[in-house]
Amino acid sequence: MIPHRFFPNLLTVVFGATLALALAPSFLRAAPSPNIVFILADDLGWNGIGPYGNKDVSTPHLDRLAREGMTFNRAYAEPQC
Repeated sequence: MIPHRFFPNLLTVVFGATLALALAPSFLRAAPSPNIVFILADDLGWNGIGPYGNKDVSTPHLDRLAREGMTFNRAYAEPQC
């Protein structure tokens, strides 16, 4: 059992720690993780979807992902059959 004379000090410490964490600067809080979607497709050329110039195949969801996110235009791959 906690003696009565320590109880106010304990409440002060708990309240102070809670207040300090609630008012902590943003750099002390954890940064949000980035959302990364990696799409791997077999037998798909560099221009096989809409964001890279294909007008024959409809890829509306991939088009939106590319428009609102990031695409990579400089890459090299060694095709192996």
